[in-house]
Amino acid sequence: MRHSKVLLTVVILSCLFFSQSLIGAEIFVWDHDNALRVIDVTLQDTITAVEGVTQTFDRLEIPYAEGEGLPEDLSIYDVIVIPLGFACPSWGGGTPAGQIGQENQERLLEFLDMNRGLFISGNDWCMEHMNSELFSRFNIEF
Repeated sequence: MRHSKVLLTVVILSCLFFSQSLIGAEIFVWDHDNALRVIDVTLQDTITAVEGVTQTFDRLEIPYAEGEGLPEDLSIYDVIVIPLGFACPSWGGGTPAGQIGQENQERLLEFLDMNRGLFISGNDWCMEHMNSELFSRFNIEF
């Protein structure tokens, strides 16, 4: 649970840090997490990863669109934010974070080829997608 709090804090701080450059940008938040809730100490409540992002955008008055699937036309967006949630091996017999299937990975690669911004969070995204072309675009090495 401690790692989940740290990860959520990183997501929210990233949103705050980049908020000035996001004003005026067309943002899409893909609600693709696994609905696991973590404690938000500032709200004194529990929230999902997606709620952490959208509540931050709301407080900063940054407009965005949100959906449970990727829109057909990604070219209208400047930034796509994908909170995948948190893998939790001890909850419900093991709950993985959200996954990005091959078709959606290819669409996101095309989006990146248009020089657009992509933010993906999730505590096991790297391990689950390590050998994918999408992962390689982030130049992450272990």
